[in-house]
Amino acid sequence: MYEGGWKAGAKHGLGTYTWPNGATYSGEWQAGCMHGVGTFESPDGTTYQGGWAKDLKQGLGRKVYANGDVYSGLWVAGKCDGPGRYRWRNSNEYNGEWRGGCMHGQGTLRWNTGDRYDGEFCEGEEDGVGIFTWADGSTYESFWRGGRRHGLGVYRPPPPPESRRASAPPERHASPSPGAAVELVPQPERGSGGEGGGQRGGDTDAPQPTPSLSPAGSLAHMAAGEAGGGEAGSRAGAHSGGGPAERGDRGERGDRVWVREYEDGRLLREDELGAEELEAAFGPLSSRVSRHSRRRRRAANRQGETIYKGHRSYDLMLSLQLGMRHSVGDVAAAANPQRLTPEHFAEKIALNFPRDGSAATPPHPGTDFLWKDYCPRAFRQLRRTFSIDAAQYLQSICGDQALRELPSPGKSGSVFFLSHDDKYIIKTVRKGEVKLLLELLPRYTAHVLKHPHTLLIKFFGLYRVTPANGAKVRFVVMNNLFPTSLPVQRQYDLKGSTLGRTAAGRGAVLKDLDLDLTIRLEDGWHDKLFAQLAADCALLEELRVMDYSLLLGVHSRSAEGYTSAELVTDREDDECDGGDKPLAAAAGGVWAPIGRPSVEAGVRLRRSSTEGPGAASPARSPVRGTSAIGDLDAAWARVQAARAAEAEAVRERIAAALGTRVSDRKLGDLMRLAYFQMLGREARAWRSPTAILARRPLREGRPGGGVMAGTDALSHQLGLARVRLGMNMAATALPVGEADAGAPPEDVVVYFGIIDVLQEYNMSKRLEHGFKALLADARTISAVDPRQYSRRFQEFMRSVFV
Repeated sequence: MYEGGWKAGAKHGLGTYTWPNGATYSGEWQAGCMHGVGTFESPDGTTYQGGWAKDLKQGLGRKVYANGDVYSGLWVAGKCDGPGRYRWRNSNEYNGEWRGGCMHGQGTLRWNTGDRYDGEFCEGEEDGVGIFTWADGSTYESFWRGGRRHGLGVYRPPPPPESRRASAPPERHASPSPGAAVELVPQPERGSGGEGGGQRGGDTDAPQPTPSLSPAGSLAHMAAGEAGGGEAGSRAGAHSGGGPAERGDRGERGDRVWVREYEDGRLLREDELGAEELEAAFGPLSSRVSRHSRRRRRAANRQGETIYKGHRSYDLMLSLQLGMRHSVGDVAAAANPQRLTPEHFAEKIALNFPRDGSAATPPHPGTDFLWKDYCPRAFRQLRRTFSIDAAQYLQSICGDQALRELPSPGKSGSVFFLSHDDKYIIKTVRKGEVKLLLELLPRYTAHVLKHPHTLLIKFFGLYRVTPANGAKVRFVVMNNLFPTSLPVQRQYDLKGSTLGRTAAGRGAVLKDLDLDLTIRLEDGWHDKLFAQLAADCALLEELRVMDYSLLLGVHSRSAEGYTSAELVTDREDDECDGGDKPLAAAAGGVWAPIGRPSVEAGVRLRRSSTEGPGAASPARSPVRGTSAIGDLDAAWARVQAARAAEAEAVRERIAAALGTRVSDRKLGDLMRLAYFQMLGREARAWRSPTAILARRPLREGRPGGGVMAGTDALSHQLGLARVRLGMNMAATALPVGEADAGAPPEDVVVYFGIIDVLQEYNMSKRLEHGFKALLADARTISAVDPRQYSRRFQEFMRSVFV
């Protein structure tokens, strides 16, 4: 059974299909196929929400399997492919790259005991450069082949007990065998409503136990009796932390390490290295950047002025936070209505907040105030439609961190506040705007339910604060169109009018006449953009709304614009353990990260067993409009030359520090370990957010981007659960104007949405139109009839997005 849109006799647009076995798909269709964004639910409990292309999972999506496993990441032709995170039901987790449904590329595999492997995978097994870290802090860095140690590596004992983080003692446990017994990447049957059971049957050989100095102890392998991360019957290798006698002989981190050489998991030799030899090869050891320093650096780049005690807006902020904490908490606990009625859109809740508290309100340090919450249950439904959790909503605005006040960007005189995590903007509004919002709220709610990709600004709540002996202040809570750690270098406020549409001064938001580029979106998004613009403008036209604008933010992806310290995300904070990173060269050392160039559309130089990891981010700004293969060869030649030069510099430093005391074999070990350390840094750089952003999408006409450089990859890397129109859109900026004649196109990330939708075409605007029409061409002024405004707005956007 199908309910939804049709076109030329085929399912098209939004619709819901139910198969005879009870499976359902609800989402976008094209030419009779599941195509776009939608949700599939199977009778066995399996659900998938995300992108589709011709009945197969494609792009960013999240799948919850019937056994409780969860995969969130990129898909290609129905299989996990690209960056993604798989979490088994027993809390084992893999976060990294996939190919054809297998762990393949750079990734991190974490066990629920605290052990982890960071490095390269090939067809589901450790293969390449990798670091295994035990829960007690001991590590083994090595080359791997087919899931086994192979080649030179270095073992470091755990840190001293006083500096070690509290953790559970190492236990025997199984390594999760992705695909061995757990159906990681089932093949969907096109149009069947069910999902098939394709699975990979290879096992991984788990890392060995923590070594002692004796070869016998170093080669111990133990079999595990429990299944890891899937259904019963899986077989996996296991490892343990070693006995107390072994730990007593291992020394402390930084004092002693052991170089070990393996061949297909068989130990060939083991030699000890001292601190002096390590420093000669790698320079002084340095600590990783701590989580707190990352956050301090990120906070320094944030917009706005933090509202502290004594600030002119402190009492207003305190009243807003107290009122929202009470209102949102109460309405979240109330029963959810099956459908919204006119009574819900007329509902208002008023409550007095005396300083000393009352039976319903807590005492507070601010002044007495009267609180009013407009349409609380209607806005709760809107927040749920936008997938906003009530607890997270309150934490962002009413948590223990202050709001920030932004300078007013327009002529309205409104005050803007920004939540500490940049997710929400709180704007003061006039009484007339409140009245208009309440009038259009039923239509607005129906519209966003019907159009999940709407570009209209999202409203999350409407409130009023009346301080004792003070004026009423009305607030609306909206989404921030630029909630990103990426620096937005250019902002444009675009209306389609030209009279007076230039920036007021340096640093101000640019306007229509300042526009010096056009935007080319990825294939498929251009048509979707203008279909959505037509639907949004039709609603505003019916509501007699005008004077709205499209706010456009542009972030340049030029590789030369990135530094290792520029982009810091919450995900990096979460994964940063703040510990020391052994063998990490100090800043400015000779082994700085060197990027190997890459081409995403099938052209990527792969490592050999001795060469190290795959491609990392380009080391220089991409060259547009030329042969990607030629660029790759030239860049790779530069990388090889730089590596040879730095290797010679390391050799000279070792000779200067150790002189004739170092044997030829020890010199060879140190040089190979230095090269290994460089490859490890390249591997980590390949998977970083900065590397994803710096990669150049290949394109023919429109940017395709591939899995690793397009909109889906950006959205996943920046923490979004699904791709949204106007958020993290990979695009090409094409320069226009005589000054930019001959300039190459530029890879960018764009953000956009329709703002200022609370201006009705009332008598005031009619008078403004009549007066300005006497002084200038009526077609160039902003204040025009909503129908004319809508047509002009859409026509202008067609000249912006080409």
